[in-house]
Amino acid sequence: MIIYTDGGYNKTGAYGSGLLEIDDGTEYKMLRWKFSYPVHTNNEAEYAALLETLLYTLSIGIRNVIVYSDSLLMVSQVNRKWKINKDRLREFAEKVWELLPDFDTIILRHVPRKIIFGKLGH
Repeated sequence: MIIYTDGGYNKTGAYGSGLLEIDDGTEYKMLRWKFSYPVHTNNEAEYAALLETLLYTLSIGIRNVIVYSDSLLMVSQVNRKWKINKDRLREFAEKVWELLPDFDTIILRHVPRKIIFGKLGH
């Protein structure tokens, strides 16, 4: 399964999107959230979108995924290539890390914004 995630924050709140695609490019499910729990920055929204999408993916029994995001910060932190200096982002990263063993295969990759925009349409 291929997954595209994105999150954002503005004065009206925080949102997230996730698109699940079958490996042949067929859209399987589009997910959208307005987060009810505290999300106060774009980076937190990126993490929340990833977290919610992974939780949904696990809930439907999918255990092999490639995740694409335009958040270089989040991808690099989850992949443990960059330090996490903000406590709140560390909390999100730890929640994601707790889910990783539930997958047989999970790969997170950074992609340009235009790819995410094209897939998620925002």
